[in-house]
Amino acid sequence: MRFTLRDSRRQPAAPKRTARRSLIGLVAFAALLLSACTAPQPTREPYPSDTGYPNGLIGTWRLDFGGEVFADNTISFATREFTAHTCDQDYHGTWAALNGAIVAQPEGYPDCPNADMAGPMFSWLTAAATVVRDGDGWSLRDSDGERTVRLVPARDGDAPRLVTPPPVLDDEARQWLAPPAPLPSGLAEGDVTGRWESTGGSLAGVILEFWADGWNISDDCGEIYGRWAQPEGGGPLATTLVVAPFESCDVSALTAAFADLRLAGFDGETLVLLDGDAREIGRFIRTGDPMRAVDLLGLWLADVEGLDEATSLFAGPGYLALTNICGSVSFTWLSVGSEMLASAYSGHGCLAPGEPAVRAFERSVEFEKIDDAWQFTNRDGTVTATMREPEGSGPQDENYPLDEPQRALLRAGHQAPHPLPRSLDSGSVAGAWSVEGASSIELAFTANGTWSMSHCSDAGGRWRQIGDVLLLSPPPVEQAQCVERATNSRWSSEARLAGFDGDTLVLLDAYGAELARFGKVT
Repeated sequence: MRFTLRDSRRQPAAPKRTARRSLIGLVAFAALLLSACTAPQPTREPYPSDTGYPNGLIGTWRLDFGGEVFADNTISFATREFTAHTCDQDYHGTWAALNGAIVAQPEGYPDCPNADMAGPMFSWLTAAATVVRDGDGWSLRDSDGERTVRLVPARDGDAPRLVTPPPVLDDEARQWLAPPAPLPSGLAEGDVTGRWESTGGSLAGVILEFWADGWNISDDCGEIYGRWAQPEGGGPLATTLVVAPFESCDVSALTAAFADLRLAGFDGETLVLLDGDAREIGRFIRTGDPMRAVDLLGLWLADVEGLDEATSLFAGPGYLALTNICGSVSFTWLSVGSEMLASAYSGHGCLAPGEPAVRAFERSVEFEKIDDAWQFTNRDGTVTATMREPEGSGPQDENYPLDEPQRALLRAGHQAPHPLPRSLDSGSVAGAWSVEGASSIELAFTANGTWSMSHCSDAGGRWRQIGDVLLLSPPPVEQAQCVERATNSRWSSEARLAGFDGDTLVLLDAYGAELARFGKVT
């Protein structure tokens, strides 16, 4: 049975948010709260073997990379959580195992000279899709069946600091690892990838996104994210969740609601999520496709309008780079669904900002996959660039593994925002506006797709509005810092929504939090 590994990160929070407590504490609190407030729960039948999959994973393990065992690098699997020890530090996260699959989501990553001894950025763990018995240990394997690491039983004194007390396979762990109940009759299996909004009840306003490389849950306050695995064609879910590192909103209700998600079914077009005992968590309706930008990450061969030379295009989480023999250029890259905005910020030679080929590419407004190629097109439907995989390369997601800062950029620039608050009206931002409290500072959105502010050395960039969604290329760092000081807001780098309160323009972040207000200049 083939599993697909999924992973996600959320965007860095606004500066008003501060570091919060670990998800592990929240999960424990939620579990106690639920156990105290609910009737006795039905008991699922645990796996019979304490040494087989998945019960036998509970414990502490050394890491074996091709016969080389690092005694000072260990991982301990306990109920719901794991602790990885490397670089003389402990790193925590959550994990789950189901139907031969394993998913794990670290809360942080090592930053030390010998981090690669335990696999860069825990790639040996985050790339793992399945786990199989291997002698007295376990082998973690990626989605292609290649081993990422062998887990060898740890011995006292092997590691400078093992988890104390050591993880124990108790009844709680057995029940948590037990296979879920069958999907209730009347619900059909299916593919959960997409963007979903709650139909109401206690989860009103909650938005889910299952995308090709992860999943996240958000409301108008904050967000939690994680990894997921599901057999192809549908079936039980193995999921993990962690809280964003800088989240200050209280997301304990979200955590409690989804901590035991194990089943997904469809009642017609409605997605129904259930826990391991087949009790309903919530119902959701599809509101869009999953984030598409993740499919473009990596290196491509590109045919670009106006360029005869062979050109390569590198797509990163928040930027695009074109390179050929006569020059190179970098673009800020933002998108929502298949709609996009590219704004050149540095380059040289025939690809310097302002050159015809660069200006032609900046007019790209949409990207889509046609057969084995991706195409960028402008408003007239003219193809501005076509991208294909280089000969002999593997899938793009293998060519471009993402670390946490890169995933934060991906989500910040490409995740669809929440709906506009109902207290605001829709409308076009085009025109001239004055900053509330500083009427001498004007903001202008021009018809040719540029924006500027009469302050901070005429800070500005490119803009595009898609309904209520605002794609705004940020100014250079120094100008962005000046804008923040002048307006007491980071709207130039964080705005993703635009609405109106009467004649007042209101810019908001992706979660609907207000960033700044501007009055109309008459």
